[in-house]
Amino acid sequence: MLRRKIDKDLFELYWFYTTQQKRLYNNSNGAASSQLQTLMAYSKKLAEVDHGSAWRNARLQ
Repeated sequence: MLRRKIDKDLFELYWFYTTQQKRLYNNSNGAASSQLQTLMAYSKKLAEVDHGSAWRNARLQ
């Protein structure tokens, strides 16, 4: 059950990151917004916990 929840959370995070990434860049010098930096840090931590399997599954779909 927990594994399925982690996979679902990771997939949603992966989808959000790939589809909304450009919208989160908000200043002229190209630096990532704090919202995007937080998202990237959170996604990295989740991937470490799950050993990246949900990322691979998301890419295959």
